[in-house]
Amino acid sequence: MNILLMSMPDSFEHMPSIVIRMPNGALTSLAGNIDSHHQTAVADLILAQQNVRETVVSLIHELKPDLVGLSVMTFQRKTAKRIIDLVRSLKPDIRIVVGGYDPSLDPDAYMDLSHGLVDFIVRGEGELTFCELLRAIENESGYDHIAGLSYRSGERFYHNPDRAVRP
Repeated sequence: MNILLMSMPDSFEHMPSIVIRMPNGALTSLAGNIDSHHQTAVADLILAQQNVRETVVSLIHELKPDLVGLSVMTFQRKTAKRIIDLVRSLKPDIRIVVGGYDPSLDPDAYMDLSHGLVDFIVRGEGELTFCELLRAIENESGYDHIAGLSYRSGERFYHNPDRAVRP
């Protein structure tokens, strides 16, 4: 499966974008835990703040991902939904996963069926949940057993229990 993981281009209002040049730690950790037979790319859109649309279009056309994952913080929600709509316009059948602080704290914000349509919401620490999701997609085994996952089936979302936190 071809997987494209993207961070949002918005930088924190008190941090100049020129300062933020390190890779997105959450996405690189996620990518490092994906089974090795997948083709995985990480795009840090903060490096493309001046040409986000063109960058996303180019990535979708060049990489031909089957699944796009977005890491989103609360102040990036509007941007994420615009990027999701763009990706859907380019490849309507693509699977879209959101994760990060905002989807974890407010999954309901991503259940809108008219704007920013997502298929999956990874809540909490995503490394295990995302890896299990990819395996379930490959094996067509369903999603109801994956802890920390919300998923869309038709026009309804289902929320699995959160992953147990170790003391």
